Amino acid sequence: MGLDAVELIMAVEEEFDILFDDKRLWECYTVGQLTDYTYELLQPEQSEKCRSLVTFNAIRKILVEDFQVDRDKVQLDKKITQLLPRDKVIFFYEKLEKVIDRVLIEKCFPVKFQLLIIALVILMIWAFASISLSAAIITNIFLLSFCLVILLYENKRRVVCRYKTIAEICNSRASSWRKPKITKEEIFEKIKEITIDQLGVRPEAVTWDARFVKDLGCD
Repeated sequence: MGLDAVELIMAVEEEFDILFDDKRLWECYTVGQLTDYTYELLQPEQSEKCRSLVTFNAIRKILVEDFQVDRDKVQLDKKITQLLPRDKVIFFYEKLEKVIDRVLIEKCFPVKFQLLIIALVILMIWAFASISLSAAIITNIFLLSFCLVILLYENKRRVVCRYKTIAEICNSRASSWRKPKITKEEIFEKIKEITIDQLGVRPEAVTWDARFVKDLGCD
């Protein structure tokens, strides 16, 4: 598969948010055959499987490229905390959320810090009641600043992931997401646009039976 073909396929995958199987692609000689295969992947049952695979590949790519995790260690039954130090887990989830456009984590505020803030509030009230006004104001400004620092620091790093393993992340995204209904004709028109853009061919040359290699010059 030449560079033109690779770029064309990647553009179609990105457009429909799917992932083609390389073996099946070798059977798609014409625009119509590629349209049929794309339509097949967009059906509900196949769509869920494809969506899971796309998510897994996104997870593996982030772990390998951004966090230098060994590719072979990225398995469906693995937890992210088994692959990354805890201080890097939050950054991984933030990257993944942007890629798959799904909320995976919930920020939380530990109970011990909630109790600390309550104690600080009580201390503020006592300061106003027991010392001069100016001293109380200064004391309370310091305590409020301290509370704010704790809040920003902990709320950024203390997170709870809704899913335990990579498989759960993949399956949750597939089961909770449905592709909008799209007709085969609409898929063909979109693939036609992509083909014209990627290969620089004339619109009238991109027909249902047009062959990518022999008729459209795709290498």
